[in-house]
Amino acid sequence: MIDLKRFLSSRTGVILMSIILGLGLSTLFRMSCNSRSCIVYTSPDFDKKKLIQYNKKCYEPTEKMVTCDPNKKTVDV
Repeated sequence: MIDLKRFLSSRTGVILMSIILGLGLSTLFRMSCNSRSCIVYTSPDFDKKKLIQYNKKCYEPTEKMVTCDPNKKTVDV
């Protein structure tokens, strides 16, 4: 049987334990996406003037300044 105290005090033991603890710690901070809060909102690229097809209709994206409605969700870009 391997002497655990001697193994942990060796260079190989320290490196191996660091890897194991690092992997364990990374699982705590892993990003999970199990709810609707992880939905990514994207918009058309306004730099490229191209047509966008949605529901069998074609649209040309344009920029328009509007006031914000406090009842609607605001998405920061």
